[in-house]
Amino acid sequence: MHSALLIDEILENVLHHVHEFQEYRWTLVQIARSCQAWRDPALDKIWSHLVDIKPVLNTLESSEARSYAARVKHITLRNAIHDHTQQHLILPELRSATLEGGGCNTAIDWAGSPALRRLKIDMQTIRAKPEAQFELGKRVAEILRTIQTRSDDGLQELDLKGHITSSLSYTIGSLTTLRSLTLLCGSTVTPRLLIEIATFPHLRDLRIQATHIDADCFRILQTNPGSTLTTFPSLHNLRLQSDQPLMQAVIELLQPSTLEHLHLEAYGPALDVTAWTPIMDTLASKASYSLRTLILEHYHTGHIVDHGYSLNSFTLLPLKSLAACRALQRFTLGTTSLINFTDRNIEEMSSWWPHLETLDLGTLPVLDEDIPYKPTLTVKSLLHLARNCTKLKDLVLSLDISAVPESDRQGPHARHALKSLRVGHVSDTKDVSDFIQTILSVFPSVETIECETHDGETSVVEPGRPKESDAPRVGTEDGFANGP
Repeated sequence: MHSALLIDEILENVLHHVHEFQEYRWTLVQIARSCQAWRDPALDKIWSHLVDIKPVLNTLESSEARSYAARVKHITLRNAIHDHTQQHLILPELRSATLEGGGCNTAIDWAGSPALRRLKIDMQTIRAKPEAQFELGKRVAEILRTIQTRSDDGLQELDLKGHITSSLSYTIGSLTTLRSLTLLCGSTVTPRLLIEIATFPHLRDLRIQATHIDADCFRILQTNPGSTLTTFPSLHNLRLQSDQPLMQAVIELLQPSTLEHLHLEAYGPALDVTAWTPIMDTLASKASYSLRTLILEHYHTGHIVDHGYSLNSFTLLPLKSLAACRALQRFTLGTTSLINFTDRNIEEMSSWWPHLETLDLGTLPVLDEDIPYKPTLTVKSLLHLARNCTKLKDLVLSLDISAVPESDRQGPHARHALKSLRVGHVSDTKDVSDFIQTILSVFPSVETIECETHDGETSVVEPGRPKESDAPRVGTEDGFANGP
């Protein structure tokens, strides 16, 4: 045996990579049996992530039961286990668990680990009558209370999908140690629960569906004269799916200069583009110095014209206040409204965000010839971005790729970071070659240029990349052996 494999850090790294590849994972058993020095590290990997409780139950009568149980760091339960089958089931080092389907009805002894911090629960696959849903909610609430009581530091991360009963809602509202919370629970998240969540002192990451919560009702409940708790004191990442008035009501509760990443999802039959204006105004007043990522989704769910696109166009006007967010690094706008930005708008926007690394304004699908729409942006907008956003790496937008007059061309920006450009549908393929040359003259470091022709084919150009036959081969695809 090579002496390097007696170094713990090197052996750990090798075993980690073996464990990462499903097709090689079985060799961990052989490794554990082949060398006494490798036995414990290999067993640690074998038992660290279990997708079934049966291996643990099978060891209960073994003299090494405690040794195996102590190696389990993460477990997935998909089937219910009952108290009489796990009377001695203790997983002292369990750090995270996933409950899916029948696993949500499991007995709770496994949840007594003082190291347990992360829990993921998926009840969406369970189709139960109201009485059964009530009992399931009680069971899940009991699991959460057990973890909260026995864990050294309380539950840190909770990801919950499915129906929330009143007892479960009450329990979630008491989990004040949470640092990360995801609730994808349809219409069962109440305004009261959302208000309680807003006061969690350590909450950094929140994703929540709240499309059914009325903003006025939320504000009335939130303005409790007897409450002195600070709302969202530590929130850094927020993903909220709701109507636009509730978005503004939630953003109003943010503390200044704390939010770094925001993802807003607005879905509905009567969305108004202008309703984003007060939301962006409030956001700019709360997070102008801290905001790094902003993703806006604006999708009509009612009757849509023009192959899924609404004629209610999205202009730059609702976004004007974002000029104050000078630290922004990523901006994404996904919408069923046609984005009606001009080259002058892009020039203005590019002056707002000198640190921008990703700009995604979406692309149009292939539209029929009788639809009277043509991209309003031209290659001139790329020149503005090259000049003002020198850190830009990824760019997506609908573009008219007609040739730029020679007077508008600029010299190459040799230090520009742009690596990927996607321009969507192009109507005239004869312009593509000239367009690519223009791009290379402005962004000499670009690695990928992607566009879609009228027949629906996607064309990807990778300037300067060697052909596969010319590229050197170092190792095989799985990375476990040297190539020819």
